[in-house]
Amino acid sequence: RAVFICWTFLWFLQHVWNIDRFEALKWGRVKKHDLVTYYDISTSIIKYKEGYIVNPLNGEIVMKPNEYYSESNKKLLVPTNYVLCANFSLQTCLLFLLQSFWNYLAKSLAKSSFMGSFEFKSYIIYAIFSIFIFPLLQHFFRSNPLYTEIMPQLAYSIFMLLIALFGLRSHKRFTNLLAVTRKSSASQINIILKLEYFRDMNRYLTWSLFIGSISLLTLCIDGLTTEKYLNVHKFSADLLMCHVSFSLWLVFVILMLIFYPSTST
Repeated sequence: RAVFICWTFLWFLQHVWNIDRFEALKWGRVKKHDLVTYYDISTSIIKYKEGYIVNPLNGEIVMKPNEYYSESNKKLLVPTNYVLCANFSLQTCLLFLLQSFWNYLAKSLAKSSFMGSFEFKSYIIYAIFSIFIFPLLQHFFRSNPLYTEIMPQLAYSIFMLLIALFGLRSHKRFTNLLAVTRKSSASQINIILKLEYFRDMNRYLTWSLFIGSISLLTLCIDGLTTEKYLNVHKFSADLLMCHVSFSLWLVFVILMLIFYPSTST
């Protein structure tokens, strides 16, 4: 993961330089890190400090469970988990509002409505609901170490899967809108190219969400079982988490290309 993050960062610098000569990377903006950055830094520090333990049953070296952490690090877990939940809230809120953004895009480019007013308002309600649900789940299950970790992630994976299903419907609407636009505005090639660009971005985003949500949902459901077959086997757990990490990386890149397209788009 570290390798493709480095290459992504280099591509990101080149992309922003071509558009606005690093106007978006002014210190006033860069210093406002996203919440998941604080979560990654905090959990990495805690895990490196705590290290590993030897499983007395089979002699395997495993990462130290949370219940064996020092008291000082246990106190850090609670605010760190809330930071992760806040990040889940912001991500799902943004992706729900993105569905409403497609309607604005269709009206501004093709002068056509992408969805009804009820559906448009529903996405806004979903976005507001998603802001509160993750911290509330963290609070409700705070006394159960297993549920306090799994339940927010389970809800997050379900929300991502739901948004991916909405993305399939948006893709169909983009395709229909393009067919109508080609007939009525065949000479306006610029509008057609823009619609094709955003349709492709929506398609890539949808499949990325499917990959990540199904992988995380599988791990969460397995974590609620007695055997925890996938989670206790390192290969299967790492493989699914790699899919989750890679899909989230794709989502970040695609969202940047949607809201920060090249000047020719």
